[in-house]
Amino acid sequence: MELDLSSPVQEAVLSHGWVARIGLTRSSAAQLAGWATLSRAGRPRARLVLSQLGNDPVHALEQLRMRSEEWVLEWSTHAHSGDTHFGDLSQ
Repeated sequence: MELDLSSPVQEAVLSHGWVARIGLTRSSAAQLAGWATLSRAGRPRARLVLSQLGNDPVHALEQLRMRSEEWVLEWSTHAHSGDTHFGDLSQ
């Protein structure tokens, strides 16, 4: 993932056509925390939030990217049958 630390949001291309938009924030204890919105076909489908990511923004962003990729790979291995759909995350 190419990092642009001047940008508040990073974008990472993941497996199986997924994309993660990743952002960081600092907690009151000066630790980094972050979020990732996972999209497929241009529509947000899942959100991840991780806390206590340390103080290194490069490491924190990589942790969020790796966890996002793990989520996509795990989701991709499940059988998706019946009437199971993603909820609307556009709000």
